[in-house]
Amino acid sequence: EEDLLSFVATALARFGYETVRATNGPAALAAVEGESFDLILLDVNLGEMDGWEVLRQLLDRNPAQPVLMWSGVAGHDEAMQRGAVGLLPKPFDSRGLLDAIEAALRPVPSASAQSKNGRR
Repeated sequence: EEDLLSFVATALARFGYETVRATNGPAALAAVEGESFDLILLDVNLGEMDGWEVLRQLLDRNPAQPVLMWSGVAGHDEAMQRGAVGLLPKPFDSRGLLDAIEAALRPVPSASAQSKNGRR
């Protein structure tokens, strides 16, 4: 969805993020080859190769790579079960996009840190 890609790239640039755009699954996989990204944003519906397959291949290459999915039909639980750091439901606005990115980039406290703080 070229309009959505343009919206996301423009919003992220406004917030100071650098972006690399890809319009389909194979292009996305080629764009990340040999590169390091803080976060990958990935639509579930990509056309010739769906986002779940791209996610699987990304995580096969680098299991620690954070990937935030977005979708108008898939759910958060499904995204998490497949290895994504979250799911941003469509439609979303620039504030929702930024909030989802900030949550995805926030470090997850370790189990030992949680128990030291009295949380379980």
